[in-house]
Amino acid sequence: MGRIVAPSEIQSVVQIADVIADPRIRGVSLTGSERAGAAVAEIAGRNLKKVVLELGGSDPFILLGAEDLEEAVEAAVAGRLDNTGLSPLASGCPGTDPEGVHMAMAERRAHAQWEGALASGKGDLEFASSGIGRYPITWASRVEKADGRTSPEELLAAAHAACYAMAFSHTLAEAGTPPERLHVTATVSLDPKEGGGIKVTRSALEVTGVVPGLDQEGFQRAAEQGEQSCPISNTLRGNVDITVSATLAS
Repeated sequence: MGRIVAPSEIQSVVQIADVIADPRIRGVSLTGSERAGAAVAEIAGRNLKKVVLELGGSDPFILLGAEDLEEAVEAAVAGRLDNTGLSPLASGCPGTDPEGVHMAMAERRAHAQWEGALASGKGDLEFASSGIGRYPITWASRVEKADGRTSPEELLAAAHAACYAMAFSHTLAEAGTPPERLHVTATVSLDPKEGGGIKVTRSALEVTGVVPGLDQEGFQRAAEQGEQSCPISNTLRGNVDITVSATLAS
């Protein structure tokens, strides 16, 4: 989990919106009124964040009879306080199970099989979650010609292009200028590493779009803003040089 932000640290509705929108925040949990819950849910939904709400008042605790009144009162108090206040952050917070162990919003799985040595061997990879197929891989197709085979770098390029297209479309829609169409190309570069080996050095994003209401300058600016909210970009950032080139089509 990320850091828990206590209500005392937040001074205004504007600050609440800024905190929820922060990319470090993965989920929101609120105990409070229905009015507060509606406001927080709207902000969380706008930013695609999971939310847990505990709203409204309390039902009456009616005691019809008890042999041990003190024990009944103790149980009533414990029951009233259990799973209230900030306890949803521990027991029901988005991204955790009841023991506080992280549970992902979504998981996708792929399998790879390799036979033989690096240079002379071969393998294949399978998209296990989607079941869209198995694809051959070789070392030569990775560092020389693709020759009808895929590679980790092509898969990374595909992931970056798809993720960025989604993130950019959301950025444009949030700004009131939803796109009619976006075409994204990601080019991932593999280079020799100092001291031996290879490394991924760059992912160049090129986007062409039809977006009514924007000029070229505004489109480029929005394209760079959208890249900042792309989860794949944020995974690569600091390790891979990321560039964005945007062209507004007529």
